[in-house]
Amino acid sequence: MRFIRKSLDRIQPLFVKGGRLEQYSALYEMVAAPLISVMPSISSA
Repeated sequence: MRFIRKSLDRIQPLFVKGGRLEQYSALYEMVAAPLISVMPSISSA
């Protein structure tokens, strides 16, 4: 799970305002938000 989190953190600047992929920020949020919210419960299990 740490790999997924590091990967998302690494590509996130591309999707923020002014980033190269800003127009896809909603798609990034749609994929990243559920993964990030589930990670703490998985790592503590």
